[in-house]
Amino acid sequence: MAPIPSQFRLPNFMTTWPWQEKRMNPYYEEVKAESEAWFSSFEPFSPKALKAFFGTGPCLLSAYCYPDFTRDQFRAACDFMSVLFMLDEYTDIEDEAGAIKLHNIAMAAVRNPHQSRPAGESIVGEVCRQYALRALELNTPVTHRRFIQVFDEYTHAVAIEARDRQTDERRALENYMDLRRRTSALRTVYALIQYGLDIPDHVYNHGTVQRLQDGAVDMVIICNDVWSYNVEQHHGNAGHNLITVIMDELNLSFEETLAWLEEYEQETAAQFARNINNVPSWGPEIDAQVAELIHGLGTWVRANEYWSFQCTRYFGSEGPEIFDSRIVTLLPKREEAGVVSLAHT
Repeated sequence: MAPIPSQFRLPNFMTTWPWQEKRMNPYYEEVKAESEAWFSSFEPFSPKALKAFFGTGPCLLSAYCYPDFTRDQFRAACDFMSVLFMLDEYTDIEDEAGAIKLHNIAMAAVRNPHQSRPAGESIVGEVCRQYALRALELNTPVTHRRFIQVFDEYTHAVAIEARDRQTDERRALENYMDLRRRTSALRTVYALIQYGLDIPDHVYNHGTVQRLQDGAVDMVIICNDVWSYNVEQHHGNAGHNLITVIMDELNLSFEETLAWLEEYEQETAAQFARNINNVPSWGPEIDAQVAELIHGLGTWVRANEYWSFQCTRYFGSEGPEIFDSRIVTLLPKREEAGVVSLAHT
């Protein structure tokens, strides 16, 4: 693979994305305190690691992504974002068997939230169970069923990713994107947009509506893989990253790969706009709900950018400065390469 420059300029993604406004849920401060206290009660990490975990901003991401949620909806969104971030940390250090075990625990909990979890089980079960109970109060049976389906797809895909780590599997672009769309968990957080909505299956499953969700997934994947690349290569864990996949498969330099991704992102955004124009009409009541879903997708994609440069997850304390300059200094590789998880500390 071609060498990576010591400094590089991030592509200016999102320049044509219609959703430009930076908005935050008005309940952010008070609900953040509640949600963090709830999550902390499970003692999921050491005190030091828990502080670092909250520094990645799960509630901040929720505040940007769901600015119009009611207080109860926003609390559920904050709780779920912590669930996802926790699962990411826990499964990053598991082999395939361990990830499958966590998948089974999580799915049993969300499918049967009224059943107590067995003694001695990973806290994943109880955390997921309590979230599912809260979500049941906000979802219709149909939307809860959809959430369970995409959550199952996500947790199963994470086990496949763990197997890839074990075997040092390097996927071709098409296969990589197929798995990345599921390991990203984006379909699960897009399911939360349906809090308070009741979109019928024949509308929700319509090809254009599904393509809009797929497009919103790809927009975030493209951006996140570029923004996370520096810290991932620092830890020797950039194999499951779109930049590495494209450089290997298309035999491009690092700079050429960033240019390729910028063009790919622009075409994905253009296709999203075309799909909006192709959405059929199902009558005023349903059309209004579909419009709310689409607006939620557009908001989520933009909000992810704001969060990425304000939390410490990708750029440490330099996020706001890098957001303005777009210049990233390559981090040196750690001596002990490999996945680094807060669950280790």
